[in-house]
Amino acid sequence: MTLFSVEDNTSGKIITLERVYETIMFRSSKHVLTSRFLPDGTLLFINSVVKDFLTCDIGDNFIEALTADEQKKVRRHLKGYTVDAPVKSHIQQTGNLKIRWINRAIFDDEGKIVEFEGIGWIIKEDKEPAMSGMII
Repeated sequence: MTLFSVEDNTSGKIITLERVYETIMFRSSKHVLTSRFLPDGTLLFINSVVKDFLTCDIGDNFIEALTADEQKKVRRHLKGYTVDAPVKSHIQQTGNLKIRWINRAIFDDEGKIVEFEGIGWIIKEDKEPAMSGMII
């Protein structure tokens, strides 16, 4: 079932939303991490880059895989989201690897956080990838 389709103006081809979604989520750069998770850290969706990086899978709790100090930092960070400030960015340092994360809290009608979505970019040698023109 096709939910949505658009015509590519350059080629005249019809592109389905499913194809766009698949390309973004599964065939994107090997340096882009994509995830969705519950407030307790239970992973609802991860792309292959996150799976390789975290060595976790859907249904696992990524917070429980962290050290006690990291768990405290992450829990404190996740509690800082509000309806008025639903998006935050931070850098995660793991050994020589740095990841810039942009996370968005998703709220229910009463303003309670029900889910998070996160996009991360691997930063090499303290350089950030060009992100101009990206809409988050």
